[in-house]
Amino acid sequence: MYQFLSKNGLSLSFIVGILVTALFMGIAISQMPDGVSSEMFLQQSEAEMYDTAKGVSNFNFGFYATFALLVIAAAAAIILPIIYTVTNPGKGLISSLIMVVALAVIFIIGYFVSGGMEDTYPVKVAMNNFNVNEKQGQFIGGTIITTLILLGLGVLVLFLSEVRNLFK
Repeated sequence: MYQFLSKNGLSLSFIVGILVTALFMGIAISQMPDGVSSEMFLQQSEAEMYDTAKGVSNFNFGFYATFALLVIAAAAAIILPIIYTVTNPGKGLISSLIMVVALAVIFIIGYFVSGGMEDTYPVKVAMNNFNVNEKQGQFIGGTIITTLILLGLGVLVLFLSEVRNLFK
């Protein structure tokens, strides 16, 4: 199963996505009341838009299908690598462990660097508006800094791989 999904998973997910999107669009368009158009929504108040949208009974299918596919993808992203690691211990397990430790180190660096940001006025106002204390603010700042570091590393790796391909 793992070999099949690793070989054909991208194509399979693309086809399933197209089918679900086409099914959702077909249901949404077929359930629209007569005379409904995008221009009509622009001219309506919020209450009128809600009443019009209530007439579309099967519109929620798209949301439920998206949520179900998201849960399936998240479960597969967690479960399949674990199955592969258990069935093929060794190099995969060590490299995965190294990546988890590296991510933890990057987060710890971001966490400690993000301290003290609550002294600025806009940050203090936002923290008060969302009832965020100092420790939560430091955690949020740490995750943002971690994300930025990983984004920078991703761009760097992309650039270096293109330079390497240039000389091949």
